Amino acid sequence: MSIPHIEDYYHTKVLMVDDQPFLAYAGEIHNSNCSQVDYFREHVLPKINHLGLNTVILPVYWEQIEKEEGQFDFHVFDEVIDLLRKENLKAVVLWFGLWKNAKSSYIPAWMKENRKTYPFIKKEDQTPIYTITPLCQEAIEKDGYAFFKLMEHIKEKDQGHQTVIMVQVENEIGCLSTNRDYSEEANAMFAQEIPSDMQTLMSKKGTWEECFQADSHEMFMAYHFAKAIEYIAQCGKRIYPLPLIVNVWLKKPHEKAGQYPSGGPIQDKIDLYHYLAPSIDLVCPDIYVTNFREICDVYASQGALFIPETRQDIHYISHAIYAYTQYPCLGYSPFGIEDFANEDSQETNNHHIMKLLGIVKEAFHPEGTQYYLKKIYQQLSSFEKILLKKRGTDDLWSFLNDNEEKCIERTMNDLKINVQFLDNQDCLPIGVGCILKEDKYLYIYGMRFFASLFSLKTNEYIGILELEEGHFENGQWIVERVLNGDEQYFIAVGNNPRFLRVHYHQYSE
Repeated sequence: MSIPHIEDYYHTKVLMVDDQPFLAYAGEIHNSNCSQVDYFREHVLPKINHLGLNTVILPVYWEQIEKEEGQFDFHVFDEVIDLLRKENLKAVVLWFGLWKNAKSSYIPAWMKENRKTYPFIKKEDQTPIYTITPLCQEAIEKDGYAFFKLMEHIKEKDQGHQTVIMVQVENEIGCLSTNRDYSEEANAMFAQEIPSDMQTLMSKKGTWEECFQADSHEMFMAYHFAKAIEYIAQCGKRIYPLPLIVNVWLKKPHEKAGQYPSGGPIQDKIDLYHYLAPSIDLVCPDIYVTNFREICDVYASQGALFIPETRQDIHYISHAIYAYTQYPCLGYSPFGIEDFANEDSQETNNHHIMKLLGIVKEAFHPEGTQYYLKKIYQQLSSFEKILLKKRGTDDLWSFLNDNEEKCIERTMNDLKINVQFLDNQDCLPIGVGCILKEDKYLYIYGMRFFASLFSLKTNEYIGILELEEGHFENGQWIVERVLNGDEQYFIAVGNNPRFLRVHYHQYSE
């Protein structure tokens, strides 16, 4: 049996697990919630067990597994994985190594205390930030060895089970509060000609500033972070080549490098990272910004999309439907998934931290979302056999009312289909859905819209032979109700996500 991997499947790419296509209906737990097994067992697992998840995204901490240099202890990780396996849950592992949210807070104490060997990045005024510089090869080699030991251990413990299906290398890399490292060593390197691999990629020759002008500082950091990521990823991949990803703290409009992590794989640095870090399979956006569709368009251009972090609020939960049906989406994951089961006690409700991270407080409002998340994940799971065959073809049309659009339309073979959205409301999901054509049927899925059908042929009209409400089981359509009378006047899905199947015909005057 093959280990988990990404491959072409029908018209798009999918993640293969146990040699079968696998869509990760995921949730990421809070950063510290698997640092102790008892806490994870008692306070996390019971909360996430009834949310419709098949995958949990959770960290492994370098400071925990290598407290003493060269001595590794994986017992906490092992017990957490055992608990997930008993619940038939898969895991995407986050390696919190040298960099997490543009800081080096998860490095072991023996590295934190050795500033001479493992220096921090310095700002222009020479004050340090708490981030190991990517120019420090000694630190990168230590991280690479620790990552090698982690992947070696996962292979030994899990290859026969495939509980761990993907691994993220570091977390939201880059440097904050400065656009680059201004240490003496960094300044000397910045003044030199760009390296030969950058000359080849960019077809340019000269210093960083001569080649990249205003973008030179960020390009310098992106180059060195990407090279570091490649070294670390390669160390793990050579022992156990699971799919490896990096995630990204996105740049918002009008922000300057350093206001977001300078040097990370933001929108215009994706190709650079793929060139310099070929061991990384996918660059993945953490989406807390409002231009969801635009971000997905950019990152899905890699051939696949995985969203390891996104918002908790009810509008963004609606986006899951669009992500899985519009894009070659491997997985979608709200952050702080434990909060969904205990909406009155949000661990993320720290407005000071959110302000520092540039995240609006509404992003962590899970009120009312538990029902929708579970329902959407369960429905998509039942639908995925037919979905994966049609994704990426003209037989599938997905739509999302993120721009307050009132009405949109699309032609599908012999039909013109008009979709009219209900007005968006703060406490309800937004209009979202898809229409899939197979043989003589239209399958309509989503919430908060009406659909109308028109013939493309002159003097011909569309009539409905059958309109059914139902669901899928093992890829087969199961009828729950046959709708007629007033319920055929509009083909409508309301506030709750549901499936309809339409058998239509054309008639003339």
